[in-house]
Amino acid sequence: VGGSGAVGGSGAVGGSGAVGGSGGTTGGTGGGTGGTAGASTGGSAGTAGTGGTGPVLFCGDGVVDLTKEECDGNAEGRAGNTVTCDTNCKLKSWCNITPTPAAGAPGIGCIFPPAGRASGGTYATISGVGFDSSTTVTIGGAAATMIFRSPTEITFFAPTGTVNSWADVVVQNSSGLTATRTSAFAFHKDANVAMNANDTGADSLRAKITAAASGDFVTFDRFVAGQTIQLGSQIAIAKNLTLVGMGAGRTVLDGGGTHPVMSLGTNTIELFGLTVTNGSGSNGGGVRAGGTRLTMTECAVVGNTSSGEGGGIYLDSAGYLHLVRSTVSGNTGNAGAGIRLVANTVPPTGLLSNSTVSGNTGDGIFSDIPLTVENSTIVSNTGAGIVARLSPCTISGSIVAKNGNDVTGGSGFVSLGYNLIGVAPVGGPWGVSDKTGTNGAPLDPLLSGLALNFGLTQTHRLLTGSPAIDGGDPISTLTEDQARMPRPSGGVVDIGSVELQQ
Repeated sequence: VGGSGAVGGSGAVGGSGAVGGSGGTTGGTGGGTGGTAGASTGGSAGTAGTGGTGPVLFCGDGVVDLTKEECDGNAEGRAGNTVTCDTNCKLKSWCNITPTPAAGAPGIGCIFPPAGRASGGTYATISGVGFDSSTTVTIGGAAATMIFRSPTEITFFAPTGTVNSWADVVVQNSSGLTATRTSAFAFHKDANVAMNANDTGADSLRAKITAAASGDFVTFDRFVAGQTIQLGSQIAIAKNLTLVGMGAGRTVLDGGGTHPVMSLGTNTIELFGLTVTNGSGSNGGGVRAGGTRLTMTECAVVGNTSSGEGGGIYLDSAGYLHLVRSTVSGNTGNAGAGIRLVANTVPPTGLLSNSTVSGNTGDGIFSDIPLTVENSTIVSNTGAGIVARLSPCTISGSIVAKNGNDVTGGSGFVSLGYNLIGVAPVGGPWGVSDKTGTNGAPLDPLLSGLALNFGLTQTHRLLTGSPAIDGGDPISTLTEDQARMPRPSGGVVDIGSVELQQ
């Protein structure tokens, strides 16, 4: 693009004057007018440049870089044209040339599979937003080989990692902006992979659990995802073990309605990304944990039955239950249709974080032990939402509503604020930041039905006008909800397990 022609220099005084500088060269197509002739002192005047056609591009002080050699008259620049200027560079407004914006911040949605061989080379996919061809992926601080598919999908070959460990996943795009998913990719021994959906036999899940050493991670081949493992008997785990599924909707353990799905011993056990369903037992239809130090992350415990207590999960002895970004729904039982936490000589402890307990026939949670409920949603259970019988329940940022009886029990509750309680007992611990209803005027949280809302476990989305929207702690340090969507969205975090994306 031709700019204004250069002004000719002055010739030297006296003698044969130097020739004045020539004017600018001919303006290019889409360029500005040619330069004026240079003045002469003692020499010949320079030649004026010839004007070009199209809009004038004026660069006051900077560098203009067009990736196309022409712009389309005074119309909008064609797709792909970019303008790169420094701080003082100016464009005539009527040129209608729009600089290409920088890529926005990336976001990580689903990582599939969420586990790979410690020896490296596992092929995986990340869905999300804000990806571009210059995006990089690191796993546990080591660079992965990335393949750009689209602004919402990238694939990678994982680097090597530390066996039996979780690693952070970091994505960075061309803008230098990053997204981090903590403890999102598991590295395991090459041999610890269930290669089929068979109940027994070589390469089955049961065989891999039996062969694993204490402390091992066991996972599934990506091609087993979407298949249900029909169990002929309960899976018993009596060693420290981490079982990494492909996601609650992709790895399903089915008890067949005749026995519990899992029986866990006095060990440290983590279950990640799987569904426990259709189990049946006297205490603990889905998962029975005897003194287990149990963490369940991004799991679904759905449709299990107990003739006694704990339709979904039953925990006793000196263990603990940490339920994180998980859903317990549609289970049936007496005390604690969803979850039963039993006290013994050394009481275990319970924690629910960013989780949903919904639609159980009986109590959502029946607890004898110290229980902490944070940023969770406990609704639509036919019995009580939470029974705190022998030890108090500490609750914060949570919805407990639309149950047969929302909160009850002899040991009572401790509120850390910012809860929504549909019907709160008179004289309870509720403070000014809590939103509470009464028997005569229950407080409706305005929730959608249980469904997949972004994540791989079902949740209740907040409807327009819900009193839970922006009702959370204004100085909360939360960064994500049950589906790992960002918190806050809209200024202040929402109450419950789901953040409405505004």
